[in-house]
Amino acid sequence: MNKGNVLEEGVWELEKLRDQLIGLDQYKRELSNNDIAEQQLEMGLQQKEAQINNEITAVVNQRQQEIAQSYEEQIKRQNAKIKKIREKKEKNKSEKVKERISSETQMLRDSNKKLSEDVSYEFRQGKIARVYNNRLYFAMLAPKGMSDVLLDIIVLLLLFIALPKSLYWIMTPKNRVLFYVVTYGLIILGTGILYYIAYYATKLKNPDAIENSRELRYQMRQNDKQIAKIKRRITKDKDESIYNLDSYNKEIQKLEKKIREIQQEKNEALATLQNTTSNVLASEVRAKHQMEISDLQSQYEVQKEQTHHVEEQIAMITSDLTNNYQAYIGKDLMNVEAVDELIEIMNINQLRAISEGIQLYRNQKVQLQTTSNVPAK
Repeated sequence: MNKGNVLEEGVWELEKLRDQLIGLDQYKRELSNNDIAEQQLEMGLQQKEAQINNEITAVVNQRQQEIAQSYEEQIKRQNAKIKKIREKKEKNKSEKVKERISSETQMLRDSNKKLSEDVSYEFRQGKIARVYNNRLYFAMLAPKGMSDVLLDIIVLLLLFIALPKSLYWIMTPKNRVLFYVVTYGLIILGTGILYYIAYYATKLKNPDAIENSRELRYQMRQNDKQIAKIKRRITKDKDESIYNLDSYNKEIQKLEKKIREIQQEKNEALATLQNTTSNVLASEVRAKHQMEISDLQSQYEVQKEQTHHVEEQIAMITSDLTNNYQAYIGKDLMNVEAVDELIEIMNINQLRAISEGIQLYRNQKVQLQTTSNVPAK
């Protein structure tokens, strides 16, 4: 509302202006406090919302873990059953493999038994001591085939390298050369004596029996190779149909199907939790905190309303001051301090119009400024 020219009014108008300026300052301080309170309430609402969301996430995650763990335990039990069945299957298969090996090598083993008896017979007929009926003797004195040659090389390496080195390490003699000369001499002498005794007691005594026994033992080694070959072939055979293990396989397939079904149920349960149950859980958590949220929301709305009211008052007073006072007396005088000075000037000088007070006020200010600018003598 426009009051007209306030410059023609008296001191009472300035007092009214001062009261309005004081009221405006109070409203501004109140607005500042309201803004702080509103921000605090808004932050409290945000923190509470974050707390609720965290609680919802924790509850959903816990339920998810419980569901997953429940199904995983079921799968674990099924896998334990499969493991037991496979162990039984492997045990049964192992027995069947042994039976198959035994069956397919029966003729070769019988042949070896007969050949062994023939060798024993040759030794008895030739009156040769049974102590010579061994692999080492025939490899050293009647070798046949690469395996005997390799055994001869190993024996020579043991006698002429490993044995002297071991003895030297154990005895640590002072004279190394003398030690090796004596050691090799004793080894050669001992080996020569043993070789002569064995040769004299066997080949020299009955060469035909030794020759026949060599051929028989060679045939036994060939049979052993065939037996080992058959064992490898049967062991590597992946075809289990001949072992009649279908009952185990069917039971394993049934359990594996059950595991797939449990896994499918687990996925569906987790999907339901994510899409539906999580909303129910969220509603339960929110309901638990609803009273506190409503209280904070109510306080926030009240505070917003108070802030809005104060803003309206500030806008109304500011508009009134701008339209009715500032346009006439100037912006520099629109403060409580300046208005108090104007009131004091008008009262002291008994002035009737505000315009007179303003003129005197400004003259005093100019004089004061002039005085302060004069240099001291």
